[in-house]
Amino acid sequence: MQYLFLSAIYAGILYAVYKLFLRDRASHSWNRFYLLLSATLPFLLPFIYLPGINYSIPYNIIGAKSLLPEVLIFSKKAAETGIGAYTLNELLTTIYLSGVTILILYFSVQYFSFRRFVAGKPYELLPDSVKVITDCGYGPGSFGRYIFFPGKTTDPAILQHELAHVRHGHTRDIIYLKLLQCLFWPNPVLYVIIKELQVVHEFEADSTSAANKEAYIQSMLNTLLGNRSFSISHTFFHHPIKRRIVMLQKTPQSRNTLRTATIRSGITATVLIAGIVYLQSCNRQPATEKDIAKPIQTTMAAPENQDTQALNHVDHMPESSVDISEFLGKNIIYPQEAKKKGIEGKVLVKFIVDENGDLKSPAIVRSPDQSLSDEAIRVIMSMPKWKPGTHEGKNVRVYFTIPISFKLS
Repeated sequence: MQYLFLSAIYAGILYAVYKLFLRDRASHSWNRFYLLLSATLPFLLPFIYLPGINYSIPYNIIGAKSLLPEVLIFSKKAAETGIGAYTLNELLTTIYLSGVTILILYFSVQYFSFRRFVAGKPYELLPDSVKVITDCGYGPGSFGRYIFFPGKTTDPAILQHELAHVRHGHTRDIIYLKLLQCLFWPNPVLYVIIKELQVVHEFEADSTSAANKEAYIQSMLNTLLGNRSFSISHTFFHHPIKRRIVMLQKTPQSRNTLRTATIRSGITATVLIAGIVYLQSCNRQPATEKDIAKPIQTTMAAPENQDTQALNHVDHMPESSVDISEFLGKNIIYPQEAKKKGIEGKVLVKFIVDENGDLKSPAIVRSPDQSLSDEAIRVIMSMPKWKPGTHEGKNVRVYFTIPISFKLS
């Protein structure tokens, strides 16, 4: 669900750039490309990371030497029966997959209904395998290489308009975005992008077929009523009609003006995308609400006053007699209470290795839940003696901090 939320945010950011620099400008080819990019990139960006940028834990109290490698503790969720076994995530996943299935079936029915409709109809074959069907009760419109008119006659201006749709391959754009919409239907920005792209298609077709603008606008208005169409096709009469008429009557913009708008939108989008990728790379494991929970008190002993003499950096750091990750992984038992509540997150435990190599004064720096804290401390304090650290030739007390991530599969 977090992935879908992020992709919607990214799509909204890219579409905002479009509205700011490109909407209703005559740079139709670039506008079309940009909208397709705005629909595609948001679903790829969450997977893109820059190499060499590491996530750092923002705790000033943790020294580089005294921070041990993170330990991951995985466990299956507690088995439950009845409604309680159906967690919120599972419910949302079921709703999402059901929506995907329904939309794919609906789109398939639309597509095959159109194919069945044109299969038995006589047509006139034009160059480039374009098939014109007349007197079919639908249109005027086009889909793929089919152009259809409701009556027996064809308007030459409208025919040129629909041929422009075919030549530019607009149907491929619509099929691609409709499939994206089926897969990522919770993303509301996709609906806006598809609607805007259809308008840009009309602008592009209008610009290549309106030799006589006044007559063309009249044909457009004459088609306003009595128009029937397939929902997945391009129709000659396409809302918003006002935007199409205004675009036709606009004074042609200079190449420099269009180039400036294109460059500005490209640079802005590139900077935003680079910023998104950089931030993701800096934070490979984004903090959740549980990870940023306020520090909680533990039932175990807190550091005593004498422990203020412990150090973070010494000449020779203490060494564990066992593999810490392996030891904790084998001995930590995921608390049943946390499993039932679906609690997971990162526990930061601070402790001291004293002059004799004994582990002392455990304390919780940060934790999402008391039961996870208690279990982490229990196992850490059961570790065998360490080899004590030395500083300036003497055994000393040394602080250590270890992050333990509890994950439910």
